[in-house]
Amino acid sequence: MNFFKTEYGKFFSLTFLCSWGFWGLPYILGIGSNYLQILGGLGLLVPSLLGIILAYLQGDKIYWEDFLRRIVNFRQIKCEWYWVILFIIPFSTLIALVIHFLISGTVPKLTVLSNYLENPLRLIPQAAFSIIYGPLAEEIGWRGFALDHLQKQYSWFISSVILGLFWALWHIPTFFIKDTYQYELLNDSFIYVLDFIIAFVPASIIMGWIYNNNSRSIFSGILFHFSINFFGEVINIPNYIKPYRTLVQLLIVLVIFIFWRKKPQQQYHQPSHGYTPLQQLHHGWKVLEQQNRQLYRSRRRQCLRWPYRRCRKY
Repeated sequence: MNFFKTEYGKFFSLTFLCSWGFWGLPYILGIGSNYLQILGGLGLLVPSLLGIILAYLQGDKIYWEDFLRRIVNFRQIKCEWYWVILFIIPFSTLIALVIHFLISGTVPKLTVLSNYLENPLRLIPQAAFSIIYGPLAEEIGWRGFALDHLQKQYSWFISSVILGLFWALWHIPTFFIKDTYQYELLNDSFIYVLDFIIAFVPASIIMGWIYNNNSRSIFSGILFHFSINFFGEVINIPNYIKPYRTLVQLLIVLVIFIFWRKKPQQQYHQPSHGYTPLQQLHHGWKVLEQQNRQLYRSRRRQCLRWPYRRCRKY
């Protein structure tokens, strides 16, 4: 299969081309830092914007409505899964701090966390920033479109690994943009850069696991990405502890691989659940109506080659 002819191939190609183009244009043209911030923001919005555009261009009304519903319908996520989504990152961070203490016998000063605890109202703008910068700008494309189409060809686990690798590679140019978090990592140590890149794979697998256990909820991916950003900023552990957190997440992935790898996944062509019985009945009629329209068009095209008497009722 030609990679560039697949839906996920088109998405990855266009996402890299547009985002990297926006991020590289200021350096190519030698324009000021104000334009760099604007174009940098546009580059971050590319995955979700392309995901929405490509989903609409599928031309499938049922898929399009289901796609939009999975972005906003929080009821698709089972109650117990909210605990998993919101607390895997704090849990893995806590275990990383324990591992560091057992190895070194020291506990780092979490100055940023202390400042937030002294003034909890500061958490509100941080939460707003954390949901916009990354989750909303990316997840509608990564999880909402790309993962769905990867799962047409591969298992959910392999699809999540592939997506994690592309997700990590997409961030490569940010290491060369001044004043970014990635630029600071590169100047600090290349080990931290490797940790940053590797961490995308377990994060993607965990998100794929959550996604497929909650009726392919795009909102679950947005919420988990928010958890990564929010707790990463609020707790803000030192860079030398972050590899321990990645190790903990890899161990979580190992548990998922052992116990859930072969579990049946949500199929791409199936609409997500979360409907009331009346909505399910209405949705079934809509699917049947679409199938009848497709059959009618097919028969109508055949009639163009048949004698009129045999086809007049079409």
